[in-house]
Amino acid sequence: MKTFYNENQGKVLQRKTRAVMVGDLQIGGGAPVSIQSMCATKTQNIEATLRQVQLLEEHQTDVIRIAIDSKADVEALKIIRPQTKARIVIDLQENYRLISLVAPFVQKVRYNPGHLHHHEKEVPVQKKVAFLVETAREYNLALRIGVNFGSLDPSQKANNSEDRLEAAISSASEHVG
Repeated sequence: MKTFYNENQGKVLQRKTRAVMVGDLQIGGGAPVSIQSMCATKTQNIEATLRQVQLLEEHQTDVIRIAIDSKADVEALKIIRPQTKARIVIDLQENYRLISLVAPFVQKVRYNPGHLHHHEKEVPVQKKVAFLVETAREYNLALRIGVNFGSLDPSQKANNSEDRLEAAISSASEHVG
């Protein structure tokens, strides 16, 4: 049971959450709150990225996110992975297909629905999501749908042109479905 304070209603709300495993770490389902942070480095700068990973580990960060934009970033991850036991979540940027290359090295993958419209435009978004889900399932990875206002799904923006919040919520709901 997760507890939330709703300022508008002036009361505490409780919501059941489902347990999700990120490697050996349970998130949700009554588990203690986990700390996640992201490296603010270019992944190909292996020394700087490792330094940030190590600093985050020293400060008890439970899950560490690293951006993957290219095959060169994947190659950097292959060098980084053996040097840390951190639970790593990859932030896939434009190329959703990179999940199959990073999957053996991470515990979790985050993708942004808005980014799925920029790469391989001829492939329907549903097929891209199916590829992400199938790969995550094959490698037993947690999968996070990360919606933000900077890169909303173009069709959601068009359908909800006056309400960006509604566009974000609608995009997340569509991808969960």
